[in-house]
Amino acid sequence: MKKNEIAAVAIDLIPVALTEIEQWVCWEGRLAKKNGRLNKKPVDAKRRRLASTTDRSTWASFSQAVNLYRRQRPYLGLGFVFRAEDPWLGIDLDNCRHPESGQIEDWAEQLIASCNTYSEVSPSGSGVKLFMQGKMPGNRHKAQYQTGAVEMYDCKRFFTVTGQHLDDTPKEITENPSAIKNVYEMVFADTEQASTADKSAVSPIQMDDQALIEKAIQAQNGNRFRLLWQGDWDTAGYPSAS
Repeated sequence: MKKNEIAAVAIDLIPVALTEIEQWVCWEGRLAKKNGRLNKKPVDAKRRRLASTTDRSTWASFSQAVNLYRRQRPYLGLGFVFRAEDPWLGIDLDNCRHPESGQIEDWAEQLIASCNTYSEVSPSGSGVKLFMQGKMPGNRHKAQYQTGAVEMYDCKRFFTVTGQHLDDTPKEITENPSAIKNVYEMVFADTEQASTADKSAVSPIQMDDQALIEKAIQAQNGNRFRLLWQGDWDTAGYPSAS
């Protein structure tokens, strides 16, 4: 696959478990001027206008989305929307595959093997998407990892779906909560720890000057502080103003 070429959707290879649910959209892609990346916008397959990942009325059945997709431009693909009430979760491995040779980076191979679930090539050919049964074990969703990036979602997000099944992975979506947890900890743990460290590095006393002064005056030696603050260093028992 050449750069900026979009993979055709292999409709018959998409897992039936997903096609039975009315959580489908189409998507249109627009090349960003700054970096040349393809920005993907979900499209309501029933009304042919922008869809929302939080508004079910803008989602369609699989057949409705396929019908619009087959008309092609400017609708370049199919997408599946994750919602909190369903059992599905998606993991996106970005910038991990060579579009022409199909060679996958070692770090991505390890994640794919550990999840052992239905996996497919992304529309650009440079990434891999994994579909699983399970829930997010934390609140982080995106992080740079090794030579690429990893994203994980179980609601309020849509994933492009190509049906371009990745060789040597199951053709069905598996349930493996321990694998999801391991991937999450491997990819996002450092980010979470850094976030916690940043918060703890902030001074525990986050008050304005007046609040600090009031607190000091109310302390056990508050009267002495008050005299010093007012410039009465002699009465406060200090030998000089310094």
